Amino acid sequence: MPRVLGWLVSTIFWTGFFLLGSYVLRRIPRIDDLEPLLFGGTLAFWLFGLIYPRIRAGQSWHHSKFRLLIISAMFVILLAGAYSYSLITRSVKLYNILTEEQPLFKGERLRKSDLSYGYRHLPNVHALDLKMPGDTVHVYTDGDGFRVAASDTARLNRPGGIDVLFLGCSFTYGEMCEADSIFVNRTASSANLHCINVGVSGWGLSQMRLAASELIPKYKPKHVVFQYSYWLPQRGISRYKSSMGLPLPNPHFIKGDQRFSMRLPGYASELFDCDRNIIQPAYAEAPVRFFFEQGLGIFLREDKNRLRNRFDMWKQGDALVSQDEKTTTLLCRQVYQEMMSLAVAHKAVPHLLYLAEWSGKPMPMDSVFLSGFPDSIVMNAVNDHEKFLRENTGLSRKWAFVHWRMQDGDSIKVDGHPNVLSHRLITRSILDGLGYRHIEVR
Repeated sequence: MPRVLGWLVSTIFWTGFFLLGSYVLRRIPRIDDLEPLLFGGTLAFWLFGLIYPRIRAGQSWHHSKFRLLIISAMFVILLAGAYSYSLITRSVKLYNILTEEQPLFKGERLRKSDLSYGYRHLPNVHALDLKMPGDTVHVYTDGDGFRVAASDTARLNRPGGIDVLFLGCSFTYGEMCEADSIFVNRTASSANLHCINVGVSGWGLSQMRLAASELIPKYKPKHVVFQYSYWLPQRGISRYKSSMGLPLPNPHFIKGDQRFSMRLPGYASELFDCDRNIIQPAYAEAPVRFFFEQGLGIFLREDKNRLRNRFDMWKQGDALVSQDEKTTTLLCRQVYQEMMSLAVAHKAVPHLLYLAEWSGKPMPMDSVFLSGFPDSIVMNAVNDHEKFLRENTGLSRKWAFVHWRMQDGDSIKVDGHPNVLSHRLITRSILDGLGYRHIEVR
């Protein structure tokens, strides 16, 4: 009876220790990833506490080799417990995403894994974006995987027949806005142009560089508009990007002797290939079965690929690119010049579309970077937004150009992406840069 009571007290103590430690870790930025190690360590000390009274009473405990064996066993238990905890928690997170009643996306799956880009859009998709409270955004892609309005899903993108090719991230894609209201489609409808939207949420400068190399020679557009925002090079530097709270492989730039070069991800993650429409009905209310039949295998393969990828990068001697302002500016200048030179080589006119987070101030490096290009190339949408605020003094920078709603009598920011008003102003900047100053924005 005393032994059972001791085990019970020990279990309660270490369970409380883990829960308290987990609570603290989750509230300290950048160290919440240590939770698996906390679990592994707690498990090791709990087991050691159960067996310690018995082994200490024996003669073997007084031998240094035996104590070393116990310490080694605790270390193995710590690592095994930490990794098991990581597998389970990641599987639970993925399960919750794929089976939640109110997901961010419904309808057809929008993205697929890709060996070069990390991920890209699927062709001929109709998805429903539910991020905006009380509002559903319909997302369509054409046969080439580019976002279009519902009326353009059957269109053909023929080489030589493209007026403007837009390259960028979620700002170009038009996050949380219907396609008819975003600046790519407004430019097309205002000036009667055939435009291609190569914006994908979460993409960075590395994906833009890959897309430029692939699509400019293929479609031979008359104009190419390259989005410039300070976060694009930062995304292009990272070896992995976080999506759904999980790390995914990312094409990234590395530092060479004289110039920056690019490394492709090395493997395609399975996470973007998980189809909610299949998983949700098959594993509803069955997270344990999902773990053993799906999650365990997925994350074991993900970890194997990540380890192999890290070894390959170490073997190649890849040098990480610093995120300091000077290095980031140098990277931007090289990559944008390469993309513009590629456009000119294929008889396209290149343009830089300067976009920022409208609720904040422009970054210091923006003016330094943009000063290296003639004004005729830069479509400065930031200036057009500033001008609009000066002409409409009753509007606030914090709320005018982003997505927000009223909740309990207070203004709540839903998302920092451009809203419909912002897309109209961006369209004005683009039309002016393309030489259509006399045309009104539709």
